Amino acid sequence: MANPLPEEELAKLPMYQAKVHEEREFVPRKQRGSLRELLKYELWAWWQALWYWIPGRAGWVIRRYTIGPFFKRAGKRHHIAEYVSIQPPDRFEIGVHGGISRFCVINARGGVIIGNYAGCGPMTQIISYSHRMYSEDNSLDPLDRGAEAAPVIIEDHAWVGAHCTIIMGVTIGRESIVAAGSVVTRDVPPYTIVAGAPARPIMRRMHIDHNSPSTTNED
Repeated sequence: MANPLPEEELAKLPMYQAKVHEEREFVPRKQRGSLRELLKYELWAWWQALWYWIPGRAGWVIRRYTIGPFFKRAGKRHHIAEYVSIQPPDRFEIGVHGGISRFCVINARGGVIIGNYAGCGPMTQIISYSHRMYSEDNSLDPLDRGAEAAPVIIEDHAWVGAHCTIIMGVTIGRESIVAAGSVVTRDVPPYTIVAGAPARPIMRRMHIDHNSPSTTNED
């Protein structure tokens, strides 16, 4: 086991409560665990399971017409690969030719938007909602502290590599690339390549004019 940090180094670390993002929405446990929410979760989980195993491009097309209509917005010719989990669908948006690769997990309760011609590689997790690990009363069990949520936005023509984790409240700018295996905890500027855990900028990209409207204008 690695040696712990010396006391003087620990004292320099910021308190977790001070790092909380004000834009995150607080979700009380009663709302999170209501019967209506539980039923919606269960029904959607079974509906996804009917279709998410179908392989190949046939699976893309079938899911486009069986799962896509439940999304908040689904652009033309988007594709969802095999064994992708998206929960809940009514907080998820995907643009024209947007794509999600195999075995991705998208927790969309805080809202997830994937832009036009944007997407992510296999086994990536997008987390827009999580347990709240702090409280004025720290004696409370973590499950009793409620949860917090904030949207994740992947802008047009951006790409997230395989096995990445995107934390709530993050925006990945237009044309940006997230290298495989990265953990993204803060916004990525447009035309930037980031890598690492936590992800940091390592390179800039050239601006490319794709002559495509923004995600707000193309259906």
